[in-house]
Amino acid sequence: FELFAPALLGNVKPGMTEAKISVAHNPGQSLEMKTNFQKFTGFKIYKTGSGNERKVEVNGKELVMGDYTLTDNSFSTKLTVGADYLEPKITWEGKLPQNKAEAEAFLLKNNIVVKVAGFKRILDLSLNWKMTKPDFNFGTPENGKISLNAVGHNPRWGDYSLSRDATWKVENKVIEVHWTGLAKFAQGRLATATPIETAFNFKILLDKADLIGKFMKKVNGKEYSIDFPEGSGVMPKIVMGQ
Repeated sequence: FELFAPALLGNVKPGMTEAKISVAHNPGQSLEMKTNFQKFTGFKIYKTGSGNERKVEVNGKELVMGDYTLTDNSFSTKLTVGADYLEPKITWEGKLPQNKAEAEAFLLKNNIVVKVAGFKRILDLSLNWKMTKPDFNFGTPENGKISLNAVGHNPRWGDYSLSRDATWKVENKVIEVHWTGLAKFAQGRLATATPIETAFNFKILLDKADLIGKFMKKVNGKEYSIDFPEGSGVMPKIVMGQ
């Protein structure tokens, strides 16, 4: 692809009269783009010949190198950037869905585990959920639950932990939700002396267009919350740092 437009390209870079872009694609092996731009000369993604390992180069310099392994119930990879590296592995229950019925079962109930090892980062995370098939008819019974737990370390937060648990149910055009959690960060803007507490407990009465419940965060022992009493015209109670 070539574009000759001195009046236009001169505004991008003084003296530039034409733009040249070429793309070479070898399916399954490499993809390369070259340009005559000053700040972006192109990129290249290609297999190194070692298993599924691939390298990514930008402007002629190696940006990242990675390899991956995919099985029926796991995905793992290793990314290398200079002396730094990251090795995440994700596992799940059952095989990867092959049809609509398997995909539905996979999405309605599963347990995903993520483990990450790296030069500066580690993470151990689990995410599991179970729910009935939603039909978006708020009159019929539906319910579900989800749980997240994570422990890790990185340069921004230091040692950290995070948990979230939620349950919900829908019946007779009433939506009820309970959401709780704890979070602790050793450093950064989110660092606190005690774990940050989260609690959202509420109901939505669809027929009455009414919200009833309390949304609360507790930081360093101080509560920040808003509490909606029953009645669509009733003012909520607000607590700020008590």
